[in-house]
Amino acid sequence: MKQNKLIIYASLLLALFVSACKVGKNYERPAVQLPDQFAGAQQATDTSSIASLQWKQFFTDTTLLSLIDKGIKHNYDLQIAVKRIDIAQQQLKQAKLLLLPQLNLQVTGQYNRPDWPLLFDGNYLRKPAYKAMIEGAN
Repeated sequence: MKQNKLIIYASLLLALFVSACKVGKNYERPAVQLPDQFAGAQQATDTSSIASLQWKQFFTDTTLLSLIDKGIKHNYDLQIAVKRIDIAQQQLKQAKLLLLPQLNLQVTGQYNRPDWPLLFDGNYLRKPAYKAMIEGAN
């Protein structure tokens, strides 16, 4: 008995799903006349807009302007973003400088003189040493 009810309910549910997706025979879409442009829409002839104004010119209330300035000044997220932009610009400059040729110059000198008398001739250790090196890389 329980199995018969399950079969009946399953077949009804299946019939419902199949009939829900069916469209009537020979369905034809009705022709709709659409206008060329939206109703009441006019072509803009003036090229100036609010977007071209600076926000300090748009808002004229001094209290509002001072609050906006204070908000920008104390906005730590904005300050962090500006610092990150500065860091990225400096890193870009460093990367561009790596493309330039490099020239290194190093000059060293040394002179040894003993502080005590030696068994040998004293001129033995008084020999100056010089070294110069030039490196280039591209």
